[in-house]
Amino acid sequence: MDQSNHCPAEYTSLKQLSAKPGRNSFLVQNKQTNAKSVLTVVNLNSLTRNEQYQAYIHTKILRSVKHPNMLCLQQVYRTDTNCLLIIVEYGFKSLAQLIEEMGGASVQPKQLEAWLLQLCLVVKYLHDHKLLHRSLSASDIYVDESNNIKVGGFGRVLPLYLKPDSLARLVYKEVILDASVDLLKSFTYKSDIYDMGMVLYQLATSTVVRDSDQTATLK
Repeated sequence: MDQSNHCPAEYTSLKQLSAKPGRNSFLVQNKQTNAKSVLTVVNLNSLTRNEQYQAYIHTKILRSVKHPNMLCLQQVYRTDTNCLLIIVEYGFKSLAQLIEEMGGASVQPKQLEAWLLQLCLVVKYLHDHKLLHRSLSASDIYVDESNNIKVGGFGRVLPLYLKPDSLARLVYKEVILDASVDLLKSFTYKSDIYDMGMVLYQLATSTVVRDSDQTATLK
């Protein structure tokens, strides 16, 4: 199936951003406002029941949260061919891209302080709503045209308010499910704090740490 054909009529598809089994992302532009967004096309027919549940929960979370320093959900469609179309605010440039472009130059202290404050406010907002981001990295944090932080990358977010059996359906590929394991204690807010510290380190030292390296360090 050519998932690019699912671009809503009011948008123009500019380019493909990523391609994964059952899930493609495109940069699209609103024909009236010229505003750019990210369209993710999820082919529900190609997903397992647990993967469909994950898509449902993550979409539900995106619908329920809104913060000025987060890339927010704009629209959700479900097509006749059982595809889920998720349109999210576009992040102009990631912190990882920005650091690489700076070529070793330091971020100004006042700017670093402002970005750290905005990032802290987002993490506090998520944790107040019992949400664990789990994917805070320089690649998933963006800077908008007004030089403000915009946090994205909500594909692995965990709602810690769920019961253990529902939570297990979201992480079934990541952990060995054992009756003796308390899933609610296996995932803690400390991991987000650690990730936030890694982002601060990268900004302070003008060093890009790859997501895989960051995850390996955490383990």
